[in-house]
Amino acid sequence: MINMVPGAQLSFTDTLARTQGVVINPNTEFLFRGPQVRKFSFAFTFVARSEKEGEEIKQIIRHFKKHMSPKKTLASNLSGAGGGFLQSPDVFQIQYMTGSNEHNFLNKFKYCALQNMTVNYSNGSGYISYEDGTPVIVTMVLAFNELTPVYAEDYDSKLGQGGVGF
Repeated sequence: MINMVPGAQLSFTDTLARTQGVVINPNTEFLFRGPQVRKFSFAFTFVARSEKEGEEIKQIIRHFKKHMSPKKTLASNLSGAGGGFLQSPDVFQIQYMTGSNEHNFLNKFKYCALQNMTVNYSNGSGYISYEDGTPVIVTMVLAFNELTPVYAEDYDSKLGQGGVGF
């Protein structure tokens, strides 16, 4: 309403200063601007010692590439409208493991989306492969984003129990 007065160009902060004698602390913007989703990157270096191990490495790479990609639909469930819709890529539930058990100290993760994947077939020292074309060293980097922010209440949930939490 103040800005409706001709010639008045007052901001909310100006109004607070003039009417209440207070101003908003500009440093609070550095403290909290809203919840953020966490991002995680994991790098794996594979060294194929045989043709069988090379095939397993290839399947691991294909698995992540496939499941980070959206899926096409041929038809829609929306009142018979046809095609042109996409389904979201798969989500991942990541856990740190020790043997066959979840690690009881390291942080936990909420559901994640695989946002980016890079594969380096040369390991920075030039491309080297076996006779069948299988690279000797492959480095794969996976970049995940959690789908929802971590809230204080999450530490009291079943997933947040134990270890350091999230």
